[in-house]
Amino acid sequence: MSKKNILISTVVLFIAIGSLAYFMFILPPKTSYIKMHKLASTEESSAHMMGFDYKLNKNDMTKKAIALTLEHYTKGEYIKSFEPVIITVSEANYFTISVSPVEKNRVYLSVRNQYTTSSWEPSFVEHKHQMASMIDNVVTGKTSLSEKEVVIGYLNIVTSTQGMLDSSVDQNRKLVKEADGKTKQSLAKFDELYVFKAKLIDDKINK
Repeated sequence: MSKKNILISTVVLFIAIGSLAYFMFILPPKTSYIKMHKLASTEESSAHMMGFDYKLNKNDMTKKAIALTLEHYTKGEYIKSFEPVIITVSEANYFTISVSPVEKNRVYLSVRNQYTTSSWEPSFVEHKHQMASMIDNVVTGKTSLSEKEVVIGYLNIVTSTQGMLDSSVDQNRKLVKEADGKTKQSLAKFDELYVFKAKLIDDKINK
């Protein structure tokens, strides 16, 4: 290959890499989106970290902060709501919320962005039974945040007592969408259910 062809190929490669980097990391998305990461499957016997990645759109950046709330249900029974974790918009071009069962019956709750890691208080939940598997995480689809609180994700955990007898991923996805964090009959299908919500706020004090 001649020096001229090598030079042309190098220039084209740099342009391609530069364009890709621009569209991936610099150009803001037209819509906010939630990206599902499934890092564990029904076949796995041990639990792994699973989380939701959320990226803000340009309109979301007009507010100062995001309040992230978390609700916990057991067999359809409301257990508790956690105090909101507040992330400033300037820090939260994207953020990840995760439930990580590091120990057999304890799960850790955290929010991460490119700068910091924050936790709900308390930062872990102790379950009576050992976790068999985290089988599914479900998102509500592509949606921008707004003034109202928006359900941005669900995560359910099956414990070793129930196993995986009625834990089809497709069935769970259907049920949890119908539930939308409200229908007790549907919520009761899950051993443990975590409902994540997000709300844009004007400052870090107003929750």
